[in-house]
Amino acid sequence: MIMKIFPLVSLVCSSRVNRQAVNDVLITDLESAVAHYNLIDEIGGDLINHGCHCGVLNGTETYGIPVDETDHLCRSWKAARKCVTLSGGACADSNGDPSYTITSQGLNSCDNLSGCQKALCDIDSHFQGRLKTMQTIFKPDAVCLKQNGQKKDSCCGDEPTTYKQYNKSDHKCQNGSVESKQRICTQTCCAKLVRQVDTSVKSMHPANDDLLGIDVYGTPGEGVFSVAYDYTQTDTFIFATMNHKYFLAMNRNEMGGSLIAGRSECETHQYGINDRAREVYKIESSDQRFVRSEVKTYNMCTSLENPWFPLRDFTDLLEA
Repeated sequence: MIMKIFPLVSLVCSSRVNRQAVNDVLITDLESAVAHYNLIDEIGGDLINHGCHCGVLNGTETYGIPVDETDHLCRSWKAARKCVTLSGGACADSNGDPSYTITSQGLNSCDNLSGCQKALCDIDSHFQGRLKTMQTIFKPDAVCLKQNGQKKDSCCGDEPTTYKQYNKSDHKCQNGSVESKQRICTQTCCAKLVRQVDTSVKSMHPANDDLLGIDVYGTPGEGVFSVAYDYTQTDTFIFATMNHKYFLAMNRNEMGGSLIAGRSECETHQYGINDRAREVYKIESSDQRFVRSEVKTYNMCTSLENPWFPLRDFTDLLEA
């Protein structure tokens, strides 16, 4: 579980493909992997201009919230390659030369490699394959804001889909998963306070990462703050007022869409998310335990402070 205090008032180019032998290819970085797998030729040149992160396929610095699953895959490809070079990663001791050679046995020859070379080959093979299966409506004009993310110094995981970067000062890698050193655990679950605001001032959270957990600011546990939690396997979010009179809990599936994966599904409707009621569990001031309920939550494209998670339907609050 992740606990968050919330005031409820509310991937072309070929310049780096080096031929070592007639049929061998040296992969030195992400760009050479992209060229080797003919990714741009197969998908189209618009890919490198898509969203906030696919420019990385052409060597462009990228940042911001992914606009859709394709953009998220571009970001994850870059992140996984970076992860294995950090402490705990398979390439941490590669002396700054994380490269590998694809032999004449074909594109799927990662099993002939080992260590750092196999890790990188597996990453490249996985993400290029995933991207080739995507049906993408290209978005070249995405608004990409730079986030104040926490610096990561370590890597957890052992395959492309599980690699996660983390900071070892406040997290640890346990059985292939990143865990906080400051979690509160019961027999059934663990929770961590990741974000809060100053209740003496009526204001929204400064974060605008759509609950991705990449915005970092303030001092943890003091005043207005936010810590990174994008590398955790979060399944439930709990929102509460500072006085603990009101709580709202939603699982990841019920939140869905852009609320946990960027603004790919944010709504242009006046109140967002097509006014669909979502299942929640809540505690109001007179309750002693969580009770099941439904509430219409909202995530409007034009509002950086969104999403909103009220105890009652958003439209009811506007009319109150």
